[in-house]
Amino acid sequence: MIYKKIFIIVAINFFMASFLYASIKPFQTDGCTFFYEGNWKDCCLEHDLYYWIGGDQDKQDMADLKLKYCIEKAQGKTYAALIYFMVRLGHYSPIKYKYHWGWGRENAKKYHSELEENEIKKLKIMLKVLEEKGMSKYSFWDDFIDNALN
Repeated sequence: MIYKKIFIIVAINFFMASFLYASIKPFQTDGCTFFYEGNWKDCCLEHDLYYWIGGDQDKQDMADLKLKYCIEKAQGKTYAALIYFMVRLGHYSPIKYKYHWGWGRENAKKYHSELEENEIKKLKIMLKVLEEKGMSKYSFWDDFIDNALN
């Protein structure tokens, strides 16, 4: 009898987890894509989080500018300008890298689509899990949480 109850609980949890995360891929990062990671690695991590979530064109522009200004503070204007230029140039490539804008949203209707309410709910849960796993230690975390889903 106890095994049956355990099986039912596990099955329900598995079903609920599958339902909640069905359209959102788990967050991953490769650091500073195609560039070495200096003392600005946290800047790239924040940028990767924004790219995971995606959103409209204004959100993408904001994410790219935040990356530029973060690297500028960490390393100076030369590296910031170079990395910003490379990121913006990558937007025009016909070959999309797996971490393109909005890559975490499997069911996004179009490349620069607004977040849907069900996606926001799912992302909030996933962001809470990331926070519990230690992402809140990064200085950008609170600002990211305030801006990412608005």
